[in-house]
Amino acid sequence: WFGLLEAGQTQDDPRFRRAAMLRIGQGYGHQHNDTLDLHVYAHGYPFVIDDGQRSGYTSGASSSTRWHNVVQVEDKNWLGHSWVRSLSDAEGARYMLAEAVPPEDFPNVRSYRRQVALIDVDEGQGAAPIAPDGVVKGQGLPKGVRTPNSYVVDVVRVSGGRKHTYNVHATIDDELTANVENRAPSDRGKR
Repeated sequence: WFGLLEAGQTQDDPRFRRAAMLRIGQGYGHQHNDTLDLHVYAHGYPFVIDDGQRSGYTSGASSSTRWHNVVQVEDKNWLGHSWVRSLSDAEGARYMLAEAVPPEDFPNVRSYRRQVALIDVDEGQGAAPIAPDGVVKGQGLPKGVRTPNSYVVDVVRVSGGRKHTYNVHATIDDELTANVENRAPSDRGKR
């Protein structure tokens, strides 16, 4: 299951669609500890993603909470029920609030909520249906095409637990900014 915020749904050109998705539900069968995992899609590409591998395909199990776009509590895997409590599909400013029930092995956690908003900045220009091979990698967009821009606002609130780690599994080359002081990779030295 998932909660989804979408913009540009009327466009045939996938570069002009954008979306933010939260993984909800229990997650059994999927085999990942990814409750409230965030995915972001824009400009024709997935930006923040689930690595989507079964166990054994990666160094560090893909099923681990650490490999997903979530706040990890106490360096432990989190697999629990979650749902979307609020959803607003207002044109230009879509919003959802999701909540997760702390599993029994997290007795000190009282609350785990995630709020996500997809805020449109502009609609771009020059959208047109394109063939799968219509844009050659490395050559950029055709002249006169400017893809739309949006902000994704992500707020995670966890009450309880002593250690909270914000994990991000995203593209390597894009800038990630945060207002967290003294941030450092939490898995430094671990393999």
